Amino acid sequence: MKYFSKWDEIDRFLYFDFWHLKGHNKSIQFRNQNISYLKSLLEENNIEFKCTKDTALGIINNSQLIENSFADNFKLDKQNLLKLIDIFKKSEFEIIEYRKNKLTLFRQNRLINLYFVNQFIFKIFQKSKVNNMGEFYYNQNEYITLIVLKNFNILYKRAFMFIRRRYLRYYKLAIQYLLIKRLSVSKADISKQVEINYKTFLNLNIEPKNSINWILRKKHLALVTDSKKHIKVKTILKYLSNDNLNKIINNIVESDNSTPFEEPISHNKKFWNSGNNYFIYNVLFSFRKNVTSYQNANTYIVSDNSYNLYSKKYYQSLEKMNPDEIKTFLDSNPIEITNNDVTSGKHRVFAMIGWLINGNEYIPFKARVV
Repeated sequence: MKYFSKWDEIDRFLYFDFWHLKGHNKSIQFRNQNISYLKSLLEENNIEFKCTKDTALGIINNSQLIENSFADNFKLDKQNLLKLIDIFKKSEFEIIEYRKNKLTLFRQNRLINLYFVNQFIFKIFQKSKVNNMGEFYYNQNEYITLIVLKNFNILYKRAFMFIRRRYLRYYKLAIQYLLIKRLSVSKADISKQVEINYKTFLNLNIEPKNSINWILRKKHLALVTDSKKHIKVKTILKYLSNDNLNKIINNIVESDNSTPFEEPISHNKKFWNSGNNYFIYNVLFSFRKNVTSYQNANTYIVSDNSYNLYSKKYYQSLEKMNPDEIKTFLDSNPIEITNNDVTSGKHRVFAMIGWLINGNEYIPFKARVV
Protein backbone atom coordinates (compact mmCIF):
# COMPACT_ATOMS: atom_id res chain seq x y z
CA MET A 1 0.00 0.00 0.00
CA LYS A 2 1.18 3.54 -0.72
CA TYR A 3 1.81 4.91 2.77
CA PHE A 4 2.77 8.55 2.03
CA SER A 5 0.96 11.01 -0.22
CA LYS A 6 1.23 14.74 0.46
CA TRP A 7 -2.01 16.69 0.14
CA ASP A 8 -2.39 20.23 -1.18
CA GLU A 9 -5.10 22.88 -0.76
CA ILE A 10 -7.26 21.27 -3.44
CA ASP A 11 -7.21 17.89 -1.70
CA ARG A 12 -8.26 19.46 1.59
CA PHE A 13 -11.06 21.44 -0.02
CA LEU A 14 -12.36 18.39 -1.90
CA TYR A 15 -12.18 16.30 1.27
CA PHE A 16 -14.30 18.71 3.30
CA ASP A 17 -16.61 19.42 0.37
CA PHE A 18 -17.22 15.67 -0.05
CA TRP A 19 -18.49 15.31 3.53
CA HIS A 20 -20.33 18.62 3.36
CA LEU A 21 -22.33 17.30 0.38
CA LYS A 22 -22.66 13.73 1.64
CA GLY A 23 -23.53 14.78 5.18
CA HIS A 24 -21.12 14.94 8.12
CA ASN A 25 -23.36 12.59 10.11
CA LYS A 26 -22.58 9.83 7.60
CA SER A 27 -18.88 10.04 8.48
CA ILE A 28 -19.37 8.88 12.09
CA GLN A 29 -19.39 5.18 11.16
CA PHE A 30 -16.06 5.44 9.32
CA ARG A 31 -14.50 7.61 12.02
CA ASN A 32 -15.45 5.10 14.72
CA GLN A 33 -13.86 2.33 12.67
CA ASN A 34 -10.69 4.36 12.06
CA ILE A 35 -10.31 5.31 15.72
CA SER A 36 -10.88 1.71 16.85
CA TYR A 37 -8.25 0.57 14.36
CA LEU A 38 -5.80 3.27 15.52
CA LYS A 39 -6.49 2.39 19.16
CA SER A 40 -5.73 -1.29 18.54
CA LEU A 41 -2.47 -0.46 16.70
CA LEU A 42 -1.26 1.78 19.51
CA GLU A 43 -2.25 -0.57 22.31
CA GLU A 44 -0.61 -3.54 20.56
CA ASN A 45 2.64 -1.58 20.58
CA ASN A 46 2.24 -0.24 24.15
CA ILE A 47 2.04 3.36 22.97
CA GLU A 48 0.12 5.72 25.25
CA PHE A 49 -2.15 8.35 23.73
CA LYS A 50 -4.99 10.68 24.64
CA CYS A 51 -7.76 12.48 22.80
CA THR A 52 -7.49 16.23 22.34
CA LYS A 53 -9.19 19.24 20.69
CA ASP A 54 -12.81 18.72 19.53
CA THR A 55 -12.36 14.93 19.68
CA ALA A 56 -11.91 15.27 23.44
CA LEU A 57 -14.88 17.62 23.72
CA GLY A 58 -17.19 15.19 21.93
CA ILE A 59 -16.03 12.11 23.85
CA ILE A 60 -16.09 13.76 27.28
CA ASN A 61 -19.33 15.71 26.88
CA ASN A 62 -21.49 13.27 24.93
CA SER A 63 -19.53 10.00 24.65
CA GLN A 64 -19.58 10.44 20.88
CA LEU A 65 -17.75 12.26 18.12
CA ILE A 66 -18.70 15.78 17.00
CA GLU A 67 -20.32 15.45 13.57
CA ASN A 68 -18.73 18.27 11.59
CA SER A 69 -15.11 17.84 12.74
CA PHE A 70 -12.56 18.20 9.95
CA ALA A 71 -10.43 15.45 11.53
CA ASP A 72 -10.10 13.46 14.77
CA ASN A 73 -7.26 14.47 17.09
CA PHE A 74 -4.93 12.68 19.49
CA LYS A 75 -1.72 13.45 21.41
CA LEU A 76 1.26 11.13 21.81
CA ASP A 77 4.76 11.16 23.22
CA LYS A 78 7.23 12.63 20.72
CA GLN A 79 9.67 9.81 21.45
CA ASN A 80 7.30 7.44 19.62
CA LEU A 81 7.31 9.35 16.32
CA LEU A 82 9.77 7.19 14.36
CA LYS A 83 8.31 4.00 15.79
CA LEU A 84 4.84 5.09 14.69
CA ILE A 85 5.94 5.80 11.14
CA ASP A 86 7.17 2.21 10.87
CA ILE A 87 3.87 0.97 12.29
CA PHE A 88 1.79 3.01 9.84
CA LYS A 89 3.89 1.89 6.87
CA LYS A 90 2.57 -1.62 7.48
CA SER A 91 -0.98 -0.51 8.31
CA GLU A 92 -4.06 0.52 6.33
CA PHE A 93 -3.39 4.19 7.10
CA GLU A 94 -1.86 6.54 4.54
CA ILE A 95 0.30 9.41 5.82
CA ILE A 96 -0.68 12.65 4.05
CA GLU A 97 1.25 15.09 6.22
CA TYR A 98 4.49 14.63 8.14
CA ARG A 99 5.77 17.56 10.16
CA LYS A 100 8.06 17.92 13.13
CA ASN A 101 5.27 17.66 15.69
CA LYS A 102 2.37 16.28 13.68
CA LEU A 103 1.30 13.32 11.56
CA THR A 104 -1.93 13.31 9.59
CA LEU A 105 -3.38 9.92 8.66
CA PHE A 106 -5.96 9.01 6.01
CA ARG A 107 -8.21 5.95 5.86
CA GLN A 108 -11.75 5.38 4.56
CA ASN A 109 -11.82 8.99 3.31
CA ARG A 110 -11.32 10.39 6.84
CA LEU A 111 -8.43 12.19 8.53
CA ILE A 112 -6.80 11.67 11.93
CA ASN A 113 -4.28 14.18 13.34
CA LEU A 114 -1.60 12.94 15.72
CA TYR A 115 0.18 15.67 17.71
CA PHE A 116 3.53 14.94 19.36
CA VAL A 117 4.55 16.54 22.66
CA ASN A 118 7.47 16.19 25.05
CA GLN A 119 7.00 14.89 28.62
CA PHE A 120 3.91 12.79 28.03
CA ILE A 121 2.69 12.54 31.67
CA PHE A 122 0.18 9.70 31.53
CA LYS A 123 -0.69 9.58 35.23
CA ILE A 124 -2.61 12.88 35.23
CA PHE A 125 -5.08 11.64 32.63
CA GLN A 126 -8.68 10.72 33.27
CA LYS A 127 -10.85 8.25 31.37
CA SER A 128 -14.05 8.60 29.37
CA LYS A 129 -15.98 6.08 27.30
CA VAL A 130 -17.17 6.59 23.74
CA ASN A 131 -19.84 4.35 22.22
CA ASN A 132 -18.58 0.77 21.98
CA MET A 133 -14.93 1.73 21.44
CA GLY A 134 -13.96 1.52 25.09
CA GLU A 135 -12.16 4.07 27.21
CA PHE A 136 -10.11 7.05 26.08
CA TYR A 137 -7.79 9.17 28.18
CA TYR A 138 -7.88 12.94 28.40
CA ASN A 139 -6.24 15.70 30.41
CA GLN A 140 -8.68 17.43 32.77
CA ASN A 141 -6.81 20.75 32.72
CA GLU A 142 -6.65 20.74 28.93
CA TYR A 143 -10.36 19.90 28.78
CA ILE A 144 -11.22 22.96 30.91
CA THR A 145 -9.08 25.12 28.60
CA LEU A 146 -10.85 23.66 25.55
CA ILE A 147 -14.26 24.51 27.04
CA VAL A 148 -13.19 28.11 27.71
CA LEU A 149 -11.74 28.48 24.20
CA LYS A 150 -14.81 26.91 22.64
CA ASN A 151 -17.15 29.37 24.36
CA PHE A 152 -14.87 32.27 23.41
CA ASN A 153 -14.81 31.08 19.78
CA ILE A 154 -18.60 30.82 19.74
CA LEU A 155 -18.94 34.44 20.91
CA TYR A 156 -16.22 35.59 18.50
CA LYS A 157 -17.81 33.79 15.54
CA ARG A 158 -21.25 35.20 16.35
CA ALA A 159 -19.85 38.74 16.48
CA PHE A 160 -17.82 38.17 13.31
CA MET A 161 -20.80 36.70 11.43
CA PHE A 162 -23.04 39.59 12.55
CA ILE A 163 -20.54 42.15 11.21
CA ARG A 164 -19.95 40.10 8.05
CA ARG A 165 -23.68 39.76 7.31
CA ARG A 166 -24.17 43.51 7.72
CA TYR A 167 -21.19 44.25 5.47
CA LEU A 168 -22.32 41.80 2.78
CA ARG A 169 -25.86 43.17 2.92
CA TYR A 170 -24.71 46.75 2.29
CA TYR A 171 -22.14 45.61 -0.27
CA LYS A 172 -24.82 43.69 -2.16
CA LEU A 173 -27.15 46.71 -2.07
CA ALA A 174 -24.36 48.91 -3.47
CA ILE A 175 -23.64 46.44 -6.30
CA GLN A 176 -27.36 46.10 -6.95
CA TYR A 177 -27.67 49.90 -7.19
CA LEU A 178 -24.86 50.03 -9.77
CA LEU A 179 -26.47 47.25 -11.83
CA ILE A 180 -29.86 48.99 -11.74
CA LYS A 181 -28.18 52.19 -12.93
CA ARG A 182 -26.18 50.48 -15.70
CA LEU A 183 -29.04 48.31 -16.94
CA SER A 184 -31.74 50.99 -16.57
CA VAL A 185 -34.12 48.58 -14.85
CA SER A 186 -36.21 48.78 -11.69
CA LYS A 187 -35.35 47.18 -8.35
CA ALA A 188 -38.14 44.65 -8.94
CA ASP A 189 -36.74 43.70 -12.36
CA ILE A 190 -33.19 43.15 -11.11
CA SER A 191 -34.34 40.13 -9.10
CA LYS A 192 -35.63 38.55 -12.31
CA GLN A 193 -33.80 37.56 -15.47
CA VAL A 194 -32.27 40.68 -17.02
CA GLU A 195 -30.40 41.54 -20.20
CA ILE A 196 -26.74 42.49 -19.69
CA ASN A 197 -25.63 45.42 -21.82
CA TYR A 198 -22.08 45.81 -23.11
CA LYS A 199 -20.91 48.25 -20.43
CA THR A 200 -22.17 46.00 -17.64
CA PHE A 201 -20.60 42.96 -19.28
CA LEU A 202 -17.19 44.65 -19.43
CA ASN A 203 -17.35 45.49 -15.72
CA LEU A 204 -18.18 41.98 -14.52
CA ASN A 205 -15.58 40.00 -12.58
CA ILE A 206 -14.89 36.61 -14.14
CA GLU A 207 -14.65 34.94 -10.71
CA PRO A 208 -15.13 36.04 -7.07
CA LYS A 209 -11.74 37.03 -5.62
CA ASN A 210 -11.92 34.51 -2.77
CA SER A 211 -13.43 31.66 -4.79
CA ILE A 212 -12.03 28.15 -4.36
CA ASN A 213 -11.87 27.98 -8.16
CA TRP A 214 -8.65 30.03 -8.06
CA ILE A 215 -7.18 26.91 -6.45
CA LEU A 216 -9.22 24.10 -7.98
CA ARG A 217 -9.16 25.51 -11.54
CA LYS A 218 -5.94 27.45 -11.08
CA LYS A 219 -4.10 26.35 -14.24
CA HIS A 220 -7.00 27.17 -16.55
CA LEU A 221 -7.87 30.51 -14.92
CA ALA A 222 -4.21 31.54 -14.57
CA LEU A 223 -3.65 31.22 -18.32
CA VAL A 224 -6.44 33.66 -19.24
CA THR A 225 -6.07 36.08 -16.30
CA ASP A 226 -2.26 36.24 -16.19
CA SER A 227 -2.27 34.49 -12.80
CA LYS A 228 -5.20 36.50 -11.39
CA LYS A 229 -3.81 39.90 -12.44
CA HIS A 230 -6.86 40.50 -14.64
CA ILE A 231 -10.20 39.61 -13.06
CA LYS A 232 -12.54 42.11 -14.72
CA VAL A 233 -13.84 41.19 -18.19
CA LYS A 234 -12.59 44.41 -19.79
CA THR A 235 -9.02 43.91 -18.53
CA ILE A 236 -9.05 40.26 -19.62
CA LEU A 237 -10.29 41.38 -23.04
CA LYS A 238 -7.47 43.91 -23.28
CA TYR A 239 -4.90 41.37 -22.06
CA LEU A 240 -5.96 38.79 -24.66
CA SER A 241 -6.38 41.28 -27.52
CA ASN A 242 -2.71 42.13 -28.04
CA ASP A 243 0.43 40.10 -28.67
CA ASN A 244 -0.07 38.23 -25.38
CA LEU A 245 -2.48 35.84 -27.09
CA ASN A 246 0.24 34.31 -29.27
CA LYS A 247 2.45 33.77 -26.22
CA ILE A 248 -0.46 32.21 -24.35
CA ILE A 249 -1.21 29.84 -27.23
CA ASN A 250 2.36 28.56 -27.03
CA ASN A 251 1.82 27.73 -23.35
CA ILE A 252 -1.36 25.68 -23.80
CA VAL A 253 -1.26 22.18 -22.33
CA GLU A 254 -4.19 20.02 -23.40
CA SER A 255 -5.90 17.97 -20.70
CA ASP A 256 -5.89 14.20 -21.10
CA ASN A 257 -9.58 13.27 -21.11
CA SER A 258 -9.22 9.82 -22.62
CA THR A 259 -10.56 7.91 -19.60
CA PRO A 260 -13.64 8.54 -17.40
CA PHE A 261 -13.41 10.69 -14.28
CA GLU A 262 -14.89 10.25 -10.84
CA GLU A 263 -18.07 12.31 -10.49
CA PRO A 264 -18.79 15.14 -9.99
CA ILE A 265 -16.35 16.25 -12.68
CA SER A 266 -16.72 19.91 -11.70
CA HIS A 267 -14.91 19.03 -8.43
CA ASN A 268 -12.49 16.45 -9.82
CA LYS A 269 -8.83 17.31 -9.22
CA LYS A 270 -7.52 15.13 -12.06
CA PHE A 271 -9.96 16.71 -14.53
CA TRP A 272 -8.76 20.23 -13.71
CA ASN A 273 -5.07 19.55 -13.12
CA SER A 274 -3.84 17.65 -16.17
CA GLY A 275 -3.88 20.69 -18.49
CA ASN A 276 -4.81 24.39 -18.78
CA ASN A 277 -6.87 24.60 -21.99
CA TYR A 278 -10.52 24.73 -20.89
CA PHE A 279 -11.04 28.52 -20.80
CA ILE A 280 -8.50 29.58 -23.42
CA TYR A 281 -10.15 27.30 -25.98
CA ASN A 282 -13.46 29.05 -25.27
CA VAL A 283 -11.69 32.26 -26.29
CA LEU A 284 -10.04 30.75 -29.38
CA PHE A 285 -13.06 28.83 -30.70
CA SER A 286 -15.82 31.04 -29.31
CA PHE A 287 -19.37 29.69 -29.72
CA ARG A 288 -19.68 26.14 -31.13
CA LYS A 289 -22.68 23.87 -31.50
CA ASN A 290 -23.31 20.81 -29.32
CA VAL A 291 -20.43 21.26 -26.88
CA THR A 292 -20.50 18.39 -24.38
CA SER A 293 -21.38 19.54 -20.86
CA TYR A 294 -19.46 18.44 -17.76
CA GLN A 295 -22.48 16.34 -16.78
CA ASN A 296 -22.20 14.36 -20.02
CA ALA A 297 -18.40 14.28 -20.26
CA ASN A 298 -18.03 10.68 -19.05
CA THR A 299 -20.74 9.53 -21.46
CA TYR A 300 -18.81 11.11 -24.35
CA ILE A 301 -15.50 9.62 -23.18
CA VAL A 302 -16.96 6.11 -22.90
CA SER A 303 -19.31 5.99 -25.89
CA ASP A 304 -17.86 8.42 -28.45
CA ASN A 305 -14.37 9.75 -27.78
CA SER A 306 -13.76 10.53 -31.46
CA TYR A 307 -11.53 13.36 -30.24
CA ASN A 308 -9.93 14.07 -26.88
CA LEU A 309 -12.74 15.95 -25.10
CA TYR A 310 -12.30 19.78 -25.02
CA SER A 311 -9.13 19.54 -27.13
CA LYS A 312 -8.26 21.70 -30.16
CA LYS A 313 -9.34 18.94 -32.56
CA TYR A 314 -12.56 18.47 -30.60
CA TYR A 315 -13.58 22.13 -30.98
CA GLN A 316 -12.46 22.25 -34.61
CA SER A 317 -14.82 19.35 -35.31
CA LEU A 318 -17.82 21.34 -34.03
CA GLU A 319 -19.84 23.67 -36.25
CA LYS A 320 -19.64 27.41 -35.55
CA MET A 321 -22.73 29.31 -34.40
CA ASN A 322 -23.92 32.32 -36.37
CA PRO A 323 -25.07 35.52 -34.57
CA ASP A 324 -28.75 34.51 -34.54
CA GLU A 325 -27.89 31.11 -33.09
CA ILE A 326 -25.68 32.72 -30.45
CA LYS A 327 -28.51 35.07 -29.43
CA THR A 328 -30.97 32.18 -29.14
CA PHE A 329 -28.41 30.17 -27.16
CA LEU A 330 -27.68 33.03 -24.73
CA ASP A 331 -31.39 33.79 -24.26
CA SER A 332 -32.02 30.15 -23.35
CA ASN A 333 -28.96 29.81 -21.10
CA PRO A 334 -28.66 32.78 -18.74
CA ILE A 335 -25.46 33.30 -16.79
CA GLU A 336 -25.53 33.91 -13.03
CA ILE A 337 -24.17 37.05 -11.39
CA THR A 338 -23.53 37.42 -7.66
CA ASN A 339 -22.16 40.74 -6.37
CA ASN A 340 -20.90 41.60 -9.86
CA ASP A 341 -19.06 38.26 -10.11
CA VAL A 342 -19.84 35.58 -12.72
CA THR A 343 -20.80 32.58 -10.58
CA SER A 344 -22.20 30.45 -13.40
CA GLY A 345 -21.55 30.63 -17.15
CA LYS A 346 -17.81 31.34 -17.31
CA HIS A 347 -17.32 29.32 -20.50
CA ARG A 348 -19.95 31.44 -22.26
CA VAL A 349 -18.30 34.64 -21.01
CA PHE A 350 -14.90 33.54 -22.34
CA ALA A 351 -16.54 32.54 -25.62
CA MET A 352 -17.94 36.09 -25.87
CA ILE A 353 -14.49 37.53 -25.14
CA GLY A 354 -13.16 35.49 -28.07
CA TRP A 355 -16.10 36.64 -30.23
CA LEU A 356 -15.23 40.29 -29.48
CA ILE A 357 -11.48 39.78 -30.05
CA ASN A 358 -12.36 38.57 -33.57
CA GLY A 359 -14.00 41.94 -34.27
CA ASN A 360 -17.65 40.91 -33.85
CA GLU A 361 -20.36 42.95 -32.14
CA TYR A 362 -21.40 42.14 -28.60
CA ILE A 363 -24.50 39.96 -28.28
CA PRO A 364 -26.30 40.57 -24.95
CA PHE A 365 -26.39 37.90 -22.26
CA LYS A 366 -29.42 37.10 -20.19
CA ALA A 367 -28.55 36.84 -16.51
CA ARG A 368 -29.96 35.86 -13.13
CA VAL A 369 -28.79 38.32 -10.48
CA VAL A 370 -28.61 36.55 -7.12
